[in-house]
Amino acid sequence: MKKILVVEDDRNIVMSLGIRLEAAGYEVKQAHDCASGFNIALEFEPDLLLLDVLFPGGGGFGLASRLKDHPVLGGRPIIFLTASQQPGLCEDAKALGAVDFMCKPYEARTLLASIDNALDDVEEEKGAFL
Repeated sequence: MKKILVVEDDRNIVMSLGIRLEAAGYEVKQAHDCASGFNIALEFEPDLLLLDVLFPGGGGFGLASRLKDHPVLGGRPIIFLTASQQPGLCEDAKALGAVDFMCKPYEARTLLASIDNALDDVEEEKGAFL
């Protein structure tokens, strides 16, 4: 079972994402700030991360930056979700290696398709090295 870490400070969004992702067959862990997100990522070793852009302790970009160079977690696919309308966020996310960037409210089918595509791409890359 593929593992997804959701880091989001809005507990209603975390709950709805958790329910939707578990129904789709994923194991899900949740965090609400940068520090707990990093610690849970180290312990849980998710296959993919769903990160809000703005949350306490550095936000999704801060967490992605910390994970990007980590020897175990670096290279894991990241999808950013945000309600922010700040210009340049999508470009900043891509610069951090994000595989997707979605605005809230997101469409559930689109998010699940993005997750599936990102995880399929990782599997294809692994297969290429065998």
